[in-house]
Amino acid sequence: MRCRRGPRTSTSRASISRSALPDVLARIQAFEAAKPTVFVAEGLLMYLDHDDVKRLLDGIANTAPAHSRIVFTFLSADELGRPVIGHAAARTRFLLKLYGEPLRSGIHPERLGEYLRERGFALREHWDERRLLARYLPERDAARTPLLDWEYAAIADRGSV
Repeated sequence: MRCRRGPRTSTSRASISRSALPDVLARIQAFEAAKPTVFVAEGLLMYLDHDDVKRLLDGIANTAPAHSRIVFTFLSADELGRPVIGHAAARTRFLLKLYGEPLRSGIHPERLGEYLRERGFALREHWDERRLLARYLPERDAARTPLLDWEYAAIADRGSV
C-alpha cells in the first residue's frame, strides 16, 4: 500500500486477508486519516476471496474520510461469482494455481455500482480493455494489441453515495 503526502510516498507490506486495514494504515507514517486519500488496488482484488474484497472495501470506507477514492482493477464474474478469464481459462487457472496465485473472485460489471454502494462508495467510472485502449492509446495498432476482454478498471469515490 502507498500513501502520499506531498513529495513523499510510503509503503507497507501487509496481508490484506490477515490484517485489518485500520491496523495496516496505522503503521504507515505518511497516512493521515483526516485527509482524503487515493487507494490503488491494481491487480489485487482477483486474488482475494470475496469476503476479503468486501473487508478491504469496508475497511477503506470505515477508515478514509469523505472524498477519498479507490482506483482498482477487477475480473468479471460468472453466475456463481467465479472470476471469468476468457478463452484460455483452464490453462490460465492451472498455471496461476501452480505458481501459488489462484484467482479467487470476480465482480459482475453490470452490478458494480450496486456492489460499491453497499460498501459506502459511489462508482465514478469503469472501463473494459477496449474502452481503456481507445481512450489512452487511440493511435495503437488494434490488430497487434492484445485485449483482455475480461479485465476491468474502475474508480469509486468515498462519501458521495
